[in-house]
Amino acid sequence: MEGLAPPFDFCIELELRIEMGQSVRSSLIYLLGRTQTEFSFLVQELLLAADQLRSPQNVFAKAASCYQRSLLQLIWRGLQGEPILSGLRMLKIEMDTASRVELELYMSRLPLLALIPLLLFLLPSFMLLLFGPILSLLSQGMFQ
Repeated sequence: MEGLAPPFDFCIELELRIEMGQSVRSSLIYLLGRTQTEFSFLVQELLLAADQLRSPQNVFAKAASCYQRSLLQLIWRGLQGEPILSGLRMLKIEMDTASRVELELYMSRLPLLALIPLLLFLLPSFMLLLFGPILSLLSQGMFQ
């Protein structure tokens, strides 16, 4: 899915693969082969920690947001054999809500950001059109 945040996209794809009956490990291996993002490298590191029986805490600490951390913790639980489908569904709803709020915030600032080119380019030309004839008359009156 083009344009989605990598953890949100990863969550949706993982949920879909688990619903299709695949295991968490095989779903992760398939998804890691498809994507090369910063988050997928964290998931790859988590999968490696699970294979080597290491603690996942250092991987959790590298997560950039609370949503990434929650998804990594959910994946870790799935790698340990716990059912995670309901947790994935709830996390997907939370991530969707958060992305919608962030999008609304960006869209509310967009009109203000659109005024910047207007002030930089149109306002000086409008002032030149407005005061140009007046300045022309003044300069003709001064030089005669």
